[in-house]
Amino acid sequence: MKKIQVLLFIVFISLCFTSCNKNDRKENTSMQSKNINQSDYQAESPKKSLVIEANGKKLYASFEDNSSAEELAKRLSSGSISVNMNDYGDFEKVGSLPWDLPRNDSRITTQSGDIILYQGNQITIYYGTNTWNFTKLAKINNISREQLLDVLGKDNVVVKFYVEQNE
Repeated sequence: MKKIQVLLFIVFISLCFTSCNKNDRKENTSMQSKNINQSDYQAESPKKSLVIEANGKKLYASFEDNSSAEELAKRLSSGSISVNMNDYGDFEKVGSLPWDLPRNDSRITTQSGDIILYQGNQITIYYGTNTWNFTKLAKINNISREQLLDVLGKDNVVVKFYVEQNE
């Protein structure tokens, strides 16, 4: 009787290990398919840049990965906007958007080149630092305060925003 119980126990354990291995293989195959499909999708979808044009000069920013930036890119895909931007606090240019965007606020400290959504309808280009609850829309990489001020100027400025496809 004891031999039969031991034998049944061994068979039961063997079946458990076999079924676990099958599930692991199914999960691995499923994950590989997801990765292939996701990378294929990204390869077919060219990235977009946010273009900031002021005083006859252009700057290029990379969009953030959030619903606010996606909505901004979508709206700008149908045409550019010009925003009257005011200098504020000697660290930013700020102006009103023609529409509200979804907010994804989190506490951040801005850096030179950050493009920020403030209160859902204000767009801000930072050339200094500020800590607050903001939504980051885009980033102009590797740009200093002086370089940004060379493009934007020290006073109020009209800035044109639009989207450009990267090949």
